[in-house]
Amino acid sequence: MAMPSPAKLEKLLAPYAGARGLPIRVWGVDAGAVYVLPGGSALFDPTRRVVDLASPPAEAAVILGPTAGGQAGGALAAADVIGGSSADLVIGAATNLPSRAGTVLVLEGPLAAGARDLAAQPAECVLEGPAAADRLGAAVAAGDVDGDGVADVIAGAPGLQSVFVLAGRLDPVSCALAQPG
Repeated sequence: MAMPSPAKLEKLLAPYAGARGLPIRVWGVDAGAVYVLPGGSALFDPTRRVVDLASPPAEAAVILGPTAGGQAGGALAAADVIGGSSADLVIGAATNLPSRAGTVLVLEGPLAAGARDLAAQPAECVLEGPAAADRLGAAVAAGDVDGDGVADVIAGAPGLQSVFVLAGRLDPVSCALAQPG
């Protein structure tokens, strides 16, 4: 059975996605998505035992993956890697098509409620895998590896059998190490 064209899929999905306030875009094969739900009493409301992600709470952040096949959200971490005193979100998208080089996306916190399509509004920091089939971002973590008091980004690339560490205090404009203040 042939896969319908993206234009046909968008037409079929428009009533469903549009009614929920989500951007209508067909990502191809699993671009991925991340749902960030607020903690505390808003999430653990005893009258709402199940959170339906088809219609997430208004205070939730919904992040839509940027590339077809990227599977954004396959790996996640949260820590202050930019150095702004708020937790940032580190998202692994290891299988972005067609090369499968992989991508690590860093979104500066705090995250705003509502939908954010990373194809239209890119992440503050985008780290691309060095070569095809590297799958950078298959695993991500964040923690102060170098002891400077700021969390660092740790990203696995199983295609290279390697782990990359990017020192914290990322500059969200250049995605390079910012100079300590």
